[in-house]
Amino acid sequence: MADSLGSSSARKPAKPTPTKNGSRTDRVVDVLKDFANNEDKAVLTKRQISFFEESIVLKRQKNDRCEKEHEATMRAAAIRQKRDSVELLVTLQKNLREMRRELAALELQGLTAEYSEFADLKSCIAKLKSEMESCLS
Repeated sequence: MADSLGSSSARKPAKPTPTKNGSRTDRVVDVLKDFANNEDKAVLTKRQISFFEESIVLKRQKNDRCEKEHEATMRAAAIRQKRDSVELLVTLQKNLREMRRELAALELQGLTAEYSEFADLKSCIAKLKSEMESCLS
């Protein structure tokens, strides 16, 4: 009977038999075949829906993971940038202190603004101050 129910959609209509009972039997078989066909289609559709639902869940999980990884990467980059900025600021502060010491030493020697090294130190100090301000902002 399984062979007679077949799952192909192109089925041949049953030939009516000359008797009244034979015709009714053929119609019952046709109805059962249609029912089996429709049931197979319903099962297939349910499987496809289930598959697509699982695919959607997996894609959402993957997107969530990607978003979390991106957020972690951005936080790490921000921390590195802050660390680099802090290191630069510390270096600039050290350089500024050294320049001020040298300037104070020149002033103790009695050298004035006319002396070229004195002017160079003043301009370097001004540059360092502006760089420090840009790091802080």
